[in-house]
Amino acid sequence: MKKYLLNPFNSGTAVFSFLLLMLTFMSATSTAQITITAGEFPHSGMLVVTNIDSTTALSPGSAGTGQVWDFSNLVVSYDDSTLYTMPGSQPGAANHAGANLVTQDLDSDINFEGGYNFIYYKTTNTGWMAHGQELKLSFFGISIRWHMFYEPPALILPLPLSYNTSNNQNTTWKLYAATEFNGSVLDSILTINHTIVSQQADASGTMITPEGSFEALRVYEHTEIIDSSFKYNASSGWVFDKTGFTVLNTYRWFANGIGELGAYSVDGKSRGGSFTFYKSSTIVGTPELPLASQMRIYPNPASDYLNIESDDLI
Repeated sequence: MKKYLLNPFNSGTAVFSFLLLMLTFMSATSTAQITITAGEFPHSGMLVVTNIDSTTALSPGSAGTGQVWDFSNLVVSYDDSTLYTMPGSQPGAANHAGANLVTQDLDSDINFEGGYNFIYYKTTNTGWMAHGQELKLSFFGISIRWHMFYEPPALILPLPLSYNTSNNQNTTWKLYAATEFNGSVLDSILTINHTIVSQQADASGTMITPEGSFEALRVYEHTEIIDSSFKYNASSGWVFDKTGFTVLNTYRWFANGIGELGAYSVDGKSRGGSFTFYKSSTIVGTPELPLASQMRIYPNPASDYLNIESDDLI
């Protein structure tokens, strides 16, 4: 351990230098910013649970450093579970050959009567790219399938991410939808979305949710979507139907060790949207200990100590 001695004949200068050093340290600490890297995000084999509040009115707050976002009054309307896996035999996997990570929505409503929701990503150290999505909803013999993909793949987040990081991009999102009844196609729709996205890491500070307090970096995302819809005609092919325009403003918060901490979107047509925030994550698919006959637990009953003996690592 180092020892520092103050010169008793020059104590005033020493104290002033010490105070100056402390002020410099405090200033540097108060303006320090977190950096989000690819290592913060879930990987294959992880199950992430989020809470959704669809009722509470709130403000996303201001831009700048040193912000405090107190969302402790959020009320859980429902939760959602997402499983991260490697591409394999999931529906439509062949349509997204460049993907190296898939998320599966485990919500019971989505998976009712054979439904599913898979989103395909390519993850790199420089950013997450969204390749596309395969979605199916089924009820009472009716099935609706969506096949969606980006041209080119959309950069959903540039990495590493720090305060003032920005990104602008144009991409095209194509969506094929088919309605089926007992295996027969009733209707088909093609929607082509021309999307302009601008992202800015515009704020940092402390985010408070019912799950705890976190140092966070906020990204403001402005999206403009021009979508053209076409209906399929057996004799003439795809026939133009209509054009729409949507503006979407999204705020996302990110934290070290978690990745996306919260998200809030407003589509410009309604007064507000739902707020999604992180609840928990866990690794799944790890081998469980077998019920080995070599395991001994004693004494039973126990008062002060309980002994566990096993040939397996516990």
